[in-house]
Amino acid sequence: TNVQVVYAKVIHQVIWNWINRYPLEFQNLCKTKRKVHSKAEELFDIFDGWASNSTKKGHFWPTCTMLMVICPDVMLEVVIKKSGGSKSSNKKKFFEALEKGLTTSKLSEVATVCYVDICKASTYN
Repeated sequence: TNVQVVYAKVIHQVIWNWINRYPLEFQNLCKTKRKVHSKAEELFDIFDGWASNSTKKGHFWPTCTMLMVICPDVMLEVVIKKSGGSKSSNKKKFFEALEKGLTTSKLSEVATVCYVDICKASTYN
């Protein structure tokens, strides 16, 4: 589990480094509503699966959030349109849990961090 947490923190930071270093590429990604690579969704599925309790969610939710930030097509489908087929149902459940987490004492801090990441990323557009 410690290795998983390290992976999550590294990937979270790598995504932010990419956004900060290549903001025009990130803007283009968002404007075209595509994803960096399908592996981002696969990584999301892995980290989301590891987030099985409140403590683990604290470690993995920020990474899941940033993986969705670099998949604007999926994020748009799930969050804005409130739809999504079976392929994106776990992503929809993730965002629903994130929203509920704001009102849960154990998860409010990490949910807030995740929403701050989304808001911060949106300033690049």
